[in-house]
Amino acid sequence: MATMSNDYPQERSRGLLIGVTSMCNTLGTIMMSAGVAQIPALLKAQDFDPVTAGQATFLFVAGLALATALICRLGLKEGTPVAPQDREDAKVLIINGLKAATNPRVALSYAGAFAARSDMVMKGMFLSLWAIQVGPTLDLDPASAMARMGIIMGLMTVVSFILSPFFGLLIDKINRVTAQAIALGFVSVGYLSMGIITSPLDYKMLPFFIILSLGTSFMIKASIALVGQEAHVRERGTVIAMNGMFGAFGILVLSIIGGRLFDAWGPAAPFVVAGAYQGALFVVAILVRIFAPGPDLVGQRKWFGVGGVFG
Repeated sequence: MATMSNDYPQERSRGLLIGVTSMCNTLGTIMMSAGVAQIPALLKAQDFDPVTAGQATFLFVAGLALATALICRLGLKEGTPVAPQDREDAKVLIINGLKAATNPRVALSYAGAFAARSDMVMKGMFLSLWAIQVGPTLDLDPASAMARMGIIMGLMTVVSFILSPFFGLLIDKINRVTAQAIALGFVSVGYLSMGIITSPLDYKMLPFFIILSLGTSFMIKASIALVGQEAHVRERGTVIAMNGMFGAFGILVLSIIGGRLFDAWGPAAPFVVAGAYQGALFVVAILVRIFAPGPDLVGQRKWFGVGGVFG
């Protein structure tokens, strides 16, 4: 999906399409949790046994996937605008994906993906564990604590959903390294602010969680847009896949290290360490913006109307 959203748009609308597809991803998640996930209970109410209800649900989702595949096959133009004889073999493409990191903007995107893709670990795992840990202090059992955390995470998702296309538009109006720096600024503040959180179940802390959610959402979009701009059309899929691989590596590292920090230093520790990494990367992004800003592809000359090196 990341490759397609980079292959199809014109350069001037790349960020907007990435923002819109992000909204669709969120809608898909809501549909699965609020809609499809209810199918087993509905079937059980009609006297289906649990195994059959579960199988029917999986078959229904498989049908949706096949229908989507058919729509894509019939409705989308085939491949990239590169003749088959001009395409490199897999080994060369993988090597080129690694070599692409010699471009400082691609290297920044890879490093950003390392942090951005860990969002599912940081929010899904450690916030939930934190909520369960502090639940007893509020006379909440684990289920009640998770339910309350679910409300907070739902609000975080709603705000990210609403602002996704606006950040996509911003990506298209400014230099894409600048967009990466803005995203890193948000996510650094969001993660580091977890160090002053008194309780993840306190609604007064919601503004900090919203900043965190916006930062992680912006990071993924900025990273994909930057790498899509920089990758050659003949190997764009490989470079974006390499970007995803660095993201997967980030998930692995933060799962292992973050879990140990959570137990040894406290529930805020994984967030603070991740925030420190992203804060350092924010400084790197500013340096890249100054010394290797890349092409001005869509008339990106100003940052919120202010000229200079950050335009």
